[in-house]
Amino acid sequence: MGELVVASTMSVLLPTLSSIMQRQGKWIVNGNLLPIISLLFVQNFVRMLVMNVYDIESDAKCGKNTLTSHLGVRITSIVYKTGQFLITFMPPIFFALNLLQFEIAFAFMLATPLGWRNSLKLDKEFESRKGNDLKFTKDLPYHATIHL
Repeated sequence: MGELVVASTMSVLLPTLSSIMQRQGKWIVNGNLLPIISLLFVQNFVRMLVMNVYDIESDAKCGKNTLTSHLGVRITSIVYKTGQFLITFMPPIFFALNLLQFEIAFAFMLATPLGWRNSLKLDKEFESRKGNDLKFTKDLPYHATIHL
């Protein structure tokens, strides 16, 4: 569950506290921040899942319980693809609902082709190994862990 804690800290807690500090301690979070926080949370969460796939073998050997080791590579790939789907389609929806500025929606959209390419690469790699979860982690695309 460390993936959730890290994604929550990086994507929810830090931007919220920064917004509060910029407002001189007033506990009011700008409404425009909520769509950005939700998109950043999804991106960071799926990034952390893919990042932990590299460690599945060593985590299994030492008894470390990560979400990625529980899910396995195939389900992690599905979760990553679902996250990419949300990152692709939510910015235009938020923009259409006037919840997100065009520039910010466009910035999120710029990262989506790379995310989809890596998602397909992850699936292709998994299928080429015939579902052998623990043997192909060296060949995972590093770019799938890119920050926005």
